[in-house]
Amino acid sequence: RKQSASARLIAALIRSKDMPRVLVRPEVVGALVEQGVVLGLLVAMSNTEHPESCKHAIDALAVLLRASPPAAAHLSRLAGSAWMQNFKADPAGSAYGLDRAVLVRLLSGTGNVEQLRFHER
Repeated sequence: RKQSASARLIAALIRSKDMPRVLVRPEVVGALVEQGVVLGLLVAMSNTEHPESCKHAIDALAVLLRASPPAAAHLSRLAGSAWMQNFKADPAGSAYGLDRAVLVRLLSGTGNVEQLRFHER
């Protein structure tokens, strides 16, 4: 529930037309990336026991990548540019089958699996 709510909030803040688009300002995106939001959304996407969390995390990450080149660059470093490009082209299709084991392999391929272990503490 927390993952799903967090993902919905991120997407809503980015999409909001009623307030200044604070979330896409470089310093705000930088802080989000630094705090692990991109990795957190990947973790939520891989949480196959909670499909609602996966769905909202996919949406939030797709919205964040469209709104923020720095977030896209960070995802590229985390998961690899090929996966990131596939995700941008087809978010739901790319995320299909992304469970924890696949996420570990994905992050291992780019040398970032330790970030996952740190994130899960």
